[in-house]
Order: sequence, then C-alpha cells, then structure tokens
Amino acid sequence: MRITGLGRGDKDREEVLEIRSLNNARGARGRKGKQADLGFRPLTVTRVE
Repeated sequence: MRITGLGRGDKDREEVLEIRSLNNARGARGRKGKQADLGFRPLTVTRVE
C-alpha cells in the first residue's frame, strides 16, 4: 500500500507499507479503535502490486 499525506510542517510525505506492517493495526489496536501510528497525517491510500 502506498500512503501519501502530510508530515511535519505540512511537507508532502509518501510511504510504502507491506501488509505485514499493517497487521498490528488489525489486532488489539484495531479492536480498541485506535489508528495505526504512521508518524504523519494520511490523505490517500493506493494499492501497489
């Protein structure tokens, strides 16, 4: 998944995450309703194959 968003100082930031790194957000964190800690504010999510 390619996530683009705004980082510190409203600078553009882009990061490519593997599904393994998102599994933590689906576990206990997801059940509690907490968001994944990405370190920036996501704006768009694009699927990368």
